[in-house]
Amino acid sequence: MNQLGNMANVYKYVISILTAMGILASGAAVAEEDAFQQGLAAYESGDYSKAVGLWRPLAEQGNGEARFNIGYMYAQGQGVVQDTELAFNWYQRAAEFGHTKAQYNMGLAFLQGNGVKKNTEQGVKWVEKAANQSYVPAQYTLAVLYGKGEGVEKDPIKAAQLLEDAANQGHVEAQYGLGTMYLSGLGVDKNVETAKSWLSKAAEAGHLEAIYALGRLKQTNDLADSGDIEGIRKAAEVGFAKAQYDLAVELFSGKSIAKNEQEAVQWLQKSAEQDNARAQYDLAYLYTYGESGVEQNDDLAFQWYEKSAAQGFARAEYMLGLMYTDGRGTEANEAQAFEWYRRAAEHGQADAQYAVGYAYSNGSGVTPNDVEALNWYQKAAEQDHAESMFTIGNVYANGYGVGKNESRAQEWYCKAAKLGHGAAKQMISSEEALAQCEFN
Repeated sequence: MNQLGNMANVYKYVISILTAMGILASGAAVAEEDAFQQGLAAYESGDYSKAVGLWRPLAEQGNGEARFNIGYMYAQGQGVVQDTELAFNWYQRAAEFGHTKAQYNMGLAFLQGNGVKKNTEQGVKWVEKAANQSYVPAQYTLAVLYGKGEGVEKDPIKAAQLLEDAANQGHVEAQYGLGTMYLSGLGVDKNVETAKSWLSKAAEAGHLEAIYALGRLKQTNDLADSGDIEGIRKAAEVGFAKAQYDLAVELFSGKSIAKNEQEAVQWLQKSAEQDNARAQYDLAYLYTYGESGVEQNDDLAFQWYEKSAAQGFARAEYMLGLMYTDGRGTEANEAQAFEWYRRAAEHGQADAQYAVGYAYSNGSGVTPNDVEALNWYQKAAEQDHAESMFTIGNVYANGYGVGKNESRAQEWYCKAAKLGHGAAKQMISSEEALAQCEFN
């Protein structure tokens, strides 16, 4: 029953102690306990309005469990209109009296800006209070904050200690996280056997990334290049998209498993359907060129490029630009083509940077601008894009947006020629210059 589980036993225990100490009169304690239990029964049966009605008077009288429960119900919209601000207020009223789960939820609210103005410092403060009371979710969250350096100074050692505290109490994400830290030696001494132990615990609980990580480990206690294919297959079969993609790659290559392109495509499709951007791009590529037994289909290629590009996968953004340029799988549209080239270019994709430069040179989908064109050609050239180097040579040879400069032109032709650009070699002014270009 989410965070309200086990409240009955906890509450009974608290009441019995208070009664024994004379803090509560026996009759009042019994009446309050009965009201709380009736509220719990109503909640469990799905009668949330009745539960709120029974718990609210107790909460107003200072009952911490009831205050927390009311806050939780406002957060979920159970029996009341969902209101994150009221949820926060009730959590706060419970947290101030030491209620651990309320402290944690209050910390999350500050961290997320949910029902209260975001305040990372306050979020850390309240999460830490809960963690100090050995509340496992709080220990894990605090570990993540120390690992990332959010609201606290980054401290991998502290993060690892908190993960271990949570992992020892069965927190599956903490077990996985601690396993990866032992693999990398971050915050702990690198120990592959210890890493395997923690990853195995998480894997036994069905943690897909842990299953996958184990599959990537060799028997020789080091990270594998191809990995344990059966481990990767196991992770793929239970639905882990990255494992599905890796299995497809292995089946395509045939290096560590018998080559099977038909099965590879099936796993690639499964991974793509789970929004793996690289898988979506690769599947689109197969549809574009009709490879590996996939029938050529521009419409499907466009659809998969679009899905991958929507996630910022630069190569897919570039290919989507090409599809708009050529009118494949969609109507030709220079403005749309330029937009996708620009996105890919800003993500550092060299072919796209050249395409943006070319668009500015020729006014394709954008207002011509020789200065911008040269700027984008130069960005691509910095990544050893030979065609861009050749084009920059032409820019200086002809004075497009710059003063003519034959010496600079020859320098750029030389750079392109060194990368095997045939036309650039032909533009070098003499055999002697060509010889100097090739051997200097």
